[in-house]
Amino acid sequence: MQQTLPVEDYAQREELEGVEREVLERRLEEGLLATLIGRAIFPRYAFPTDVVGFWVSRLKRRGDPAYKRIFDYDPQRDLQIALSEYAPGASLTIDKWRFSSAALFSPYVPDVNLILDRAKSYTACNACGYVSLQEAAVDAASCPCCANTELSRKDFIIPQGFASDINEKREADKGQAPDFAGRASRAQLEVQEPPEVWDFELYDGRLAVIAGPRNLVTVNKGVGDRGFIVCPNCGRSEAVFGTGYPNSIMFKGGVPRQHFNPLEQGVMCDGRAIGPYFFGHTFLTDVMLLRVRVEEPVVCAITTTAERSGRPGQVALTSFVEALCLAASNTLQIEEGELSGNWCPVMGSDGRDVHVFLYDLLPGGAGYTKMVRENLESVLDETERLLSGCTCESSCYSCIRHYSNNFLHSSLDRKLAYSLLRHLRGGAIPELSIQESKTSLAPLADLLRLQGFQTQQEQVRDNVTVPLIISRPSGEEVWVQAHHPLVNELAIESPFREAAEAAFVEFCSLDSFMLRHDLPNAFGKLHI
Repeated sequence: MQQTLPVEDYAQREELEGVEREVLERRLEEGLLATLIGRAIFPRYAFPTDVVGFWVSRLKRRGDPAYKRIFDYDPQRDLQIALSEYAPGASLTIDKWRFSSAALFSPYVPDVNLILDRAKSYTACNACGYVSLQEAAVDAASCPCCANTELSRKDFIIPQGFASDINEKREADKGQAPDFAGRASRAQLEVQEPPEVWDFELYDGRLAVIAGPRNLVTVNKGVGDRGFIVCPNCGRSEAVFGTGYPNSIMFKGGVPRQHFNPLEQGVMCDGRAIGPYFFGHTFLTDVMLLRVRVEEPVVCAITTTAERSGRPGQVALTSFVEALCLAASNTLQIEEGELSGNWCPVMGSDGRDVHVFLYDLLPGGAGYTKMVRENLESVLDETERLLSGCTCESSCYSCIRHYSNNFLHSSLDRKLAYSLLRHLRGGAIPELSIQESKTSLAPLADLLRLQGFQTQQEQVRDNVTVPLIISRPSGEEVWVQAHHPLVNELAIESPFREAAEAAFVEFCSLDSFMLRHDLPNAFGKLHI
């Protein structure tokens, strides 16, 4: 309590000057309750504590105290949201005025170096979703989960607040769309060794469950994942120069230049920006962790290799998570948006296991994930109903789309999630219907004809109806079938493959996800 309240500073107030005096005056203006809430002395689940302000300074007027900064506006947002909406380079509208974020600033933290000195390491694999905040991970040559050598490594800092540039002329909002300088990632679970003991297992071990508090991390990597730079003298910050951010204020031609101090009217700063940094946030909340385990011939690859794309597995998991959150809200009467989730790889897994997790969005947790754990069967029933009870091709607002996940709409496929869920609960092996196979191959057949190849569909060869036959200029045939993207086609029986081998005819099996979303790659797989 003594560390929270400015007891010592108050005793020495006459000796303080400049920003330190300003900080003290502002703290003295706060009510006791607001201080105890803001400094997390009161329980986190009762009050929002992970909030930051966007500070808009007012121009100095005659009679204003020299040691006190006056603000026209200071809206606040949860830090998870502020990482996107308040990040330097982003714009927001307040009272019909449009402001751009230009600096890291908080009247409670007088020196931006105090924030920079607390930077933490952040290592992530863009291929499989591996994330680590451990210093040792920075020196890793490859991802410990998928062996990918292209790791994203940067320090990340936790902003205490943001500010506009007092030297910029205010502009009236004309209804423009807001600008963003990168967006905060979905919350990620630091990948560690899986739990030795789970709360319980279901469906012959294909699903294991454990619930409890865990630390999550979310970061804004800036434009093009290049991060942000920060001036240690004045706090000015901007995205790293490059595609998507061509107009740097602190650099010209790659050379540092003077810039306005965003917090002082007409004052130039000679500071040299340092970085780049990611802006991030770590928070403790209630998490329900699910170990998802698939059995041959089912695959749920999350990394792309020469043999298999990881995209179908990623889409299936993302769609499953979104459906699970909606189903939990419907079943347990939890307000939509109170739960979220994600997935991550499993350390030391042979590729069969993936972790899916749900978490309370309220900092500290409100116990929602524990309710989901206790009613998991009912929630999974509702999840299955959501995924199977719609007529859309991939996703829509009648099943798993909603406003909060609009940035994921292109990555949602209820059919893939439904196939995964049916396998987890009943061991079902996904397969395409005859119509689904025909629909998947139709665009490829059209492309082949445009390339001058002769094609035939649904033709009988050796008492087998072949989905697609391609005739080479030499007269040789290539038989093609479509298979489900969550199945290892080499591990299942195929009458087409067997007939082709018996007739010494070239055979190719393409997954329906590739045929629908990456037709050029599917064409290349034919080697014709």
